[in-house]
This record gives sequence, C-alpha cells and structure tokens, in this order.
Amino acid sequence: MMSLKARIIGLVFGLLVLVVVSFLVRRRKLYNIYAITWFMISLLLIAISVVPGFVEGVAALLGIYSTQAAILVAAVGGMMAIVLHLSIIVTDQHKQIRQFEKELALLKKQQP
Repeated sequence: MMSLKARIIGLVFGLLVLVVVSFLVRRRKLYNIYAITWFMISLLLIAISVVPGFVEGVAALLGIYSTQAAILVAAVGGMMAIVLHLSIIVTDQHKQIRQFEKELALLKKQQP
C-alpha cells in the first residue's frame, strides 16, 4: 500500500503533467497524437494516486507479488512502447525525406 505522502506526490505530478501537456498543445508545441499519449500517462498517474489498491490489483492480475516490481515493469514497458512509436515515426519521416530528395534531384535535372 502506498503511503499518503507518495500518493500526494503522484497526484501532484500527474496533475502537473496534465497541465504542462495542455499548455504545450494550446501553444502548438506538441502534436495532438503525442498529447494523447501524455494525457494517458497523466491519467494513469492520477488513478494510481487516487485509487489506493490500483497497483496492487494490477500486480495481482499479472502474478507479480511486489508492487514496486509491478510499477517498474509498467514503467519500462511504457517507455519501450513510446520509443517504438517514435522509431516508427522517424522511419516514416526518413522515407519521406528520401522521396523528397529523389523528386528534387529530378526537378534539378529537368532545369536547363
């Protein structure tokens, strides 16, 4: 069971992430597709903080006996998912850049 202090810190941090992401979206510094991911992370932090047995319940469902280990597994899994998502985006952008380079080379070749 999380201590009250840990729950308050988690709640404040979750709300802070929510506010910062909202600010960045409003200022058009963060695309909506990425904002959804960060909103989900902040809502998860808030849920963990507000519902006392949330982590213990999820850990029990996964067969993990230590709640700290469950949090660590979830954090590493979440980071891996974010890195995979960003890798896919970088790959798509790399393909687009290659296509633009080819088109630019053709345009330069056509000019007298």
